[in-house]
Amino acid sequence: MDSSERRRLAEGRLVPRSEAWAQAAAERAVELVVSALDVNALLDQVDLNAVLDQVDIDRLLDRINLDRLLDRIDVDRLLARMDLDDLVRRVDFDALVEQTNLGAVIAASSSGAASDVWLDTTMERPRAIAR
Repeated sequence: MDSSERRRLAEGRLVPRSEAWAQAAAERAVELVVSALDVNALLDQVDLNAVLDQVDIDRLLDRINLDRLLDRIDVDRLLARMDLDDLVRRVDFDALVEQTNLGAVIAASSSGAASDVWLDTTMERPRAIAR
């Protein structure tokens, strides 16, 4: 083997060896920087409102599987956290009654027995009931 071949072999072994050392040094440098990084201080410098302003909410919501999300909700636990008395106090029953045709609701009720009992006990049954 001549000297130029030996040099190429040595260079071939040195280049990968030097690349490995450079890679190891870079990895160690990253480890040192990350371990020294104060995440809380970094977050204090981030303007979350500016970040949120850049978020496309519609695009984000398009990516959410709403059925899967709703399946994960524990309704009993949610109701336990709610003040149902306060919720009922907020309902405007006058507006609700104005927007509801109670006669049509009773006539179209799928539990016809309930409406039949109500009609029998409160008033004379009309001759024809549209169903």
